[in-house]
Amino acid sequence: MNSKRLLPLILLVALAIGCGPKPETRQSVLDTPDYHVSQGMKLLDRGQIDDAESSFQRAMALDRDYAEAYSGMALVQAEWGNWEEARDMADEGVARDKKDPITWAVRGRVKSLQMEDDDWLKRADRDFYRATDLDPDNDLVYYWWGMAQAQGYNFREASDYLTRAIELNGEWSKEADNELERIQKILRAAPGTRVGSRIALLNKIDRADLAVLFMEELKLAEVIDRTRPKTPDTGFAPPKDPTNAYADVSKQFTLPDDVRDHYARTWIRQIIELGVMEVSPDNKFYPDAQVTRAEFALFLQNILVDVMHDPSLATRYIGESPSRFSDMRSGMATYNAAALCVDRGIMDPRLDGTFAPTDPVTGADALLIIRAFQQHLEYDF
Repeated sequence: MNSKRLLPLILLVALAIGCGPKPETRQSVLDTPDYHVSQGMKLLDRGQIDDAESSFQRAMALDRDYAEAYSGMALVQAEWGNWEEARDMADEGVARDKKDPITWAVRGRVKSLQMEDDDWLKRADRDFYRATDLDPDNDLVYYWWGMAQAQGYNFREASDYLTRAIELNGEWSKEADNELERIQKILRAAPGTRVGSRIALLNKIDRADLAVLFMEELKLAEVIDRTRPKTPDTGFAPPKDPTNAYADVSKQFTLPDDVRDHYARTWIRQIIELGVMEVSPDNKFYPDAQVTRAEFALFLQNILVDVMHDPSLATRYIGESPSRFSDMRSGMATYNAAALCVDRGIMDPRLDGTFAPTDPVTGADALLIIRAFQQHLEYDF
C-alpha cells in the first residue's frame, strides 16, 4: 500500500468527520459504527451514493479505527470511479482489521467493479476466499462474490454463490434472490457470444445494444438471407462513367452522424441496411436511447413482416375491441406489434393484464425474447 498516496485521502475523511481528540458521542442505541456501515452498504446497493458516504463518515466519526468504515468509503470511491483512492481505502480497511471478513470482501468487490487487467477475477477471488475462510456463513460475501462471477461471465458459478447467499437467509438474501433471478434468465437464454454476455448483464439496453443482439444472437443477417427470395439480375446496363466501371454499382452508404465513432457502428450499419431499425430524419440513429418494450415489439414486427412476406401482419390487430392490454389503445401501431408478439409467444404480457409498453428492456429479457423469436421461426442456430 502506498502510504504517501493514501495519507491525503485519510486526512480529507478525517476533516469531513471532524478532527477532535475524542470520538463523537453516540446519540441513540442505533448510533453505532456497525449500524451505520450496514446502512451504508444498503444505500450503496440502491445507488444512493451520497447518503452512503454520510453513513460511513458517521461510523468513522464514532470510531476512527473502525475498519469497515474505511472499507465502506472504498466502495464509495469505486462508485465514483476514483479507483486509486478506492484501492487504497480498501487496503486500509484490511490493514486495520485482517480478521474481519467484510474488509477482505470489500477489497474483492472493488477489484470486481474496476475489472482492471485480465486477471482481475483471480485477484478478486483470492480476497473472497479469504473472507469465507474467516466467516463461511456471511451472506454479503457470497452476494458480492456471485456478482463478481457474473461480471466475469461465469454465470453458473455466479448462480452457485448467490444460491448460497439465499440459503443463509441473512440480511442480503432478498438482494441475492433478485440477482439470481437475472442470472437464471441469462443461463436460460444462453448467450452465444462475448458481447451478448456483456449486454445480458445490463439493467436497461439501448438501441445500439439491441442492434448488436439482433446481429450476433438472433443471427439476423442469416435469417434474412434464408427467407428473402433470390432474384438474380441477368440484365446489363453500361456504367454512366466509362472510366470507372464500378462507380455506379451501389450508392455509398453514409453512417448516421452519431454512430461514426460508436463501438457498435458495424452492427448498426448492418441493421440499418437490413431495414429493421431506422435512421431519424435528422440523420441520427440515437444509439444510446433506451429501448422500451413497445419499441422492441415494433422491431420484431418489422422482422416478421419481412421473413413471413406478409405485410398484413403490421395491421392485423389494429382497432380490435376490446383492447387486450389495459394500458394500450388498440388503434396504436405499437399495440399491433405488442399483440402480434404476445399471440405468437415471443413476448409475455404482465400478470395484471398490461403490456407495460414504456418499461425498459433488460439485457437478460432481451436475450430470452430473441430465443423465443428463434423458436417461433423454427430455426436452430
